[in-house]
Amino acid sequence: MKLTKVERTPNPLAMKLSVDEYLEAGTVGVTYTRKQKGLPRDIMRLFTIPGLHQMYRYADFITVEKTVDSDWKDILPQIKKILNG
Repeated sequence: MKLTKVERTPNPLAMKLSVDEYLEAGTVGVTYTRKQKGLPRDIMRLFTIPGLHQMYRYADFITVEKTVDSDWKDILPQIKKILNG
């Protein structure tokens, strides 16, 4: 999965990450939490980033939500490194 675009959302705790892969046909959307078992590989890797709270995967994007006490300037470079290797 490669990151193609990062966009702000109306929620300052969330960012929209457009990616080059789509969910399987018929899948509406999936919410991921850090403690969830059986996470997809890329989602599991993103959760290694301190400050990420949860993620929502839909179609060709992931909305990532951070904790209140974390900062996007610390999180976004790590997201880019993980998804674009």
